[in-house]
Amino acid sequence: MVPLFLVIYIKESKPSDLRNAIKIVNEKGVYLNDLVSGKLMRSFNSNPEISFTERELEFMVHCCTELTDKEIAYKMFVSPRTVDNYRDSLFQKLSLKSRTRFLLYAIKNGLYKF
Repeated sequence: MVPLFLVIYIKESKPSDLRNAIKIVNEKGVYLNDLVSGKLMRSFNSNPEISFTERELEFMVHCCTELTDKEIAYKMFVSPRTVDNYRDSLFQKLSLKSRTRFLLYAIKNGLYKF
């Protein structure tokens, strides 16, 4: 079986780096350079404390329900645009892209309970 691997070219790479990567892939099946492995380790080890405002926490509870954004705005006494801002801000803070992912994050981290 021929090993399958992905090579990401880094500007500072030398031909010897590529030869070394191919050798390691053939021996071990995987190769990560220092740059990539360092980024991976930081992402696994970093657990930054993310703080939320009271209004963001209130929005989170509503967001975990079946309410529409317009209904959430009505319950929070804010405009629908403000709800959009809460959602966008939280999704950016948490690196999320959907309400479903947000619900999973909230349950996993104890921010929402059934």
